Amino acid sequence: MAISASTAAAAPTHDLTKCTTCSSIPPNLLQCVRCKAVSYCNKDCQKSNWKSHKPLCPLLASGATLEEAREALPLDPDVATRAQYTARYLQAPVPENAAPQWLKYFNGLMKLVRLLGEHEGMARNNTQTFNTPAFEKNNVYFAWDFVGRTLTFISRVPPTMQRMTREDREAWNDTKSRTALITDLILNRQKMIDMVDQPYQHLNTVHPEMGDEIIAAARALRMS
Repeated sequence: MAISASTAAAAPTHDLTKCTTCSSIPPNLLQCVRCKAVSYCNKDCQKSNWKSHKPLCPLLASGATLEEAREALPLDPDVATRAQYTARYLQAPVPENAAPQWLKYFNGLMKLVRLLGEHEGMARNNTQTFNTPAFEKNNVYFAWDFVGRTLTFISRVPPTMQRMTREDREAWNDTKSRTALITDLILNRQKMIDMVDQPYQHLNTVHPEMGDEIIAAARALRMS
């Protein structure tokens, strides 16, 4: 990305009086020509910072603060913890024009991922990064992971459910089939345990009780 002399007003997200990369304060800083929200000593500093700045640039250019831009980016599964993934899932806004059926699935899945993420069975797993093999490969972790991934499917479906493309319909069908599977497993404890234990029989995993709230949430979603 090109840079220009620091003349235009910038979004109030960075200290434009010093280089974003090395923090030095030369007399003639250069700004990112697109977002005008970061400054550099020279092109070498810009090149060094480009990998981290590239995904933020269009968001900063649209007027987002640095914090807002970072929150809008996908989480890095090698850096972000499972607790952070749960928090990110729960940040998803509820569309005002959502179709009732879409909303039932969305709200039900959001409630489940919150309850599962808060469950004691996720306590040790929550502090690990998403891509780190789970410390406790129990039934709660399996359900949390499955529900979280199901939320990514429903996010691909237009909330209004109007003018659906083939890809939209496939995502909706996947949402429904995955929801049916995980709620069935939550409501059938031994079936869930047998499935989770199959690849990890040597671990002798302890599977905690799901608890009344999770059971009730799964049952309500099952009836959607």
